[in-house]
Amino acid sequence: MINYIKVILFVLFSINIANANQLLLEGDWNNEVYLAKDGLPYSVFTINLKIDKDNKVIGELCSISHYSKKIDCPINFSSRLIENKILFNFNSNFGGLNGQALIQFSNCDLNWELIRSPDGESYFPKKTLLFPDKIIINNLINGCSKDSNNHVILYKSYLFNMPSESDKTKMYLIKGDKVKLLQYSNSFYQIEYITNKNKTIHKWLHCSAIDAC
Repeated sequence: MINYIKVILFVLFSINIANANQLLLEGDWNNEVYLAKDGLPYSVFTINLKIDKDNKVIGELCSISHYSKKIDCPINFSSRLIENKILFNFNSNFGGLNGQALIQFSNCDLNWELIRSPDGESYFPKKTLLFPDKIIINNLINGCSKDSNNHVILYKSYLFNMPSESDKTKMYLIKGDKVKLLQYSNSFYQIEYITNKNKTIHKWLHCSAIDAC
């Protein structure tokens, strides 16, 4: 009986390994928008993708908006990766139908464009840039790495309250500090920085500070 169980477990393990080896990429990307200073995101938009070696795409969308008062997820879709782009149709869980979107890889980031909003209620950005949160399997698309959203500050760089030169604060980061990108606007990235005292800071940083303009 024990040997039989071992055989079953070995077969299941082998199947999982075989399936994993068929994947070109599997990962999560997100975009977070912070409007207030309370540290709570106004919206979080997440895309999960699984792409196999035949360029078949299985994806899932999750849009959380209005400080978690509007949650539209999960939204499952399927498509194909063609010339680094994924075009697909989807429906909203709020009843909106016949939406269409285009996802395009930009290095390891995702450019999202809402081609057609679902009929009825839905909460999706028109255009946005999503950054990798977790890449589980990835070797072949544009040289991405598991640390693609772990960016190093190149020199002393001031932080901004808003994506504008006129909103500079007295806070700054120094060379070697590491930040996570949340969203992009007007040559600025909204970043998340964890201090040595484990305090989380959300501010804006000019793209030149990480050589990403």
